[in-house]
Amino acid sequence: MTLTPRISIATMMTVLPLKGKIFFEKTANGYFTTSDIGPKITIVVKDPADVEQMLTEFNYVIDEHSVDEHQNELIQYTDLALAE
Repeated sequence: MTLTPRISIATMMTVLPLKGKIFFEKTANGYFTTSDIGPKITIVVKDPADVEQMLTEFNYVIDEHSVDEHQNELIQYTDLALAE
């Protein structure tokens, strides 16, 4: 079965804790990978901003979205229910 990136991200959202962070490491081919979702799950995305958008659509607040000197990206988030 082939999933579109949006469906894959939506599936990922179902296993996220209410507060956490996702570190995306930029690969040589320009994609970003993360294993922060679970020990046996690796997510590959073209743009971490897609994940940030999905987090907000699933009622998460973005606490921080930063980029380091190697173009790796970190997104810290909190469930809207905890943020209020």
